[in-house]
Amino acid sequence: MKAKSYFLSLSTSVIILNIIICLGAIFLVERIIPAINNIIDENAFSVTSSVNMLQTVSSADLILNPEDIQKNQVVFWTNFENAKKNITLKSEIEIINHIEFTAKDYWAGNKDIKANLTESLVQLANVNLKDMKKKELKAENISLTGAWAVGILLIFSVGIQLALRGKILNGLILPLENITLLLQDYKNGNSMRRFTDQRGHLNEIRQTGVLINNILDSKEVKKK
Repeated sequence: MKAKSYFLSLSTSVIILNIIICLGAIFLVERIIPAINNIIDENAFSVTSSVNMLQTVSSADLILNPEDIQKNQVVFWTNFENAKKNITLKSEIEIINHIEFTAKDYWAGNKDIKANLTESLVQLANVNLKDMKKKELKAENISLTGAWAVGILLIFSVGIQLALRGKILNGLILPLENITLLLQDYKNGNSMRRFTDQRGHLNEIRQTGVLINNILDSKEVKKK
């Protein structure tokens, strides 16, 4: 195998693997960030709306001013509409419908239904809190799995680079050192040493060694 194509193929393999690692890391980040954003943008929004509705219901009996009562109801229904528009779970649909039906009855003056309405609001908040926890665990699992995947690819990349280092050492550096020592010995008077052809040498190295051996042999023949 020619030295140029041999080392180009090895170096290309390392470059491709490093590109794969970079793309894997980018893909990991792209999956984690949306998972975290979903927790903030979807579930947290519904939890906030539930808490705001609970506050209006719990404080309704303490408000005596008609204008403040009206404002309290507006706050409740504003948050209700926000929660209704932000439905992300099938289990929320039934709860939202029940809250709407119960709240209309409550704000119409049926205070006996307050406990039922409060329970539904707490249930809506809990459903979203549980989903937040689920998404958080999913994000952690993606992060952990991705970290292991990138780590394994990095180890594999290091292994290939070490293999490349060994190939360069055994296939190029050591044979060149052998040729250098051979020529130095010949210069110092040791005319019997020759380049030893070993398996695994690159074509250029082998051809150079054979050429040097032929030159040295021809000089010895001329001396005789």
